[in-house]
Amino acid sequence: MPSYLINSPKANSQVDQKKVSRVLSISLLTSFIILLIAYVVETNELATKGYEIRALEQQVEALEQSYEEYELKAGELQALNNMNNLQIKDFVAVEKVEYLSTIPTSSGVAVNQ
Repeated sequence: MPSYLINSPKANSQVDQKKVSRVLSISLLTSFIILLIAYVVETNELATKGYEIRALEQQVEALEQSYEEYELKAGELQALNNMNNLQIKDFVAVEKVEYLSTIPTSSGVAVNQ
């Protein structure tokens, strides 16, 4: 009589063990694959976030540089505005400039020799 026709408890227990073993192996393999996929997805997301952070840092640096340039420009414009205010207060521009010599001469300047 063939063995598959025999309904013995020992044969059923071996078949059940093989089924349980197969189901356990498949579920472990499936769990491993799911965890591996989750790891790859998370790693890719972190790498993408790193690139986004670097791009934002570069944007902050560019904005800080342009802010400094605008601060300098504002200072220059305020200085020019102050110069224009001086002209409004009846100040006149200098026409002829005469410079004094700092070289000692014998004409009225005391020199300790």
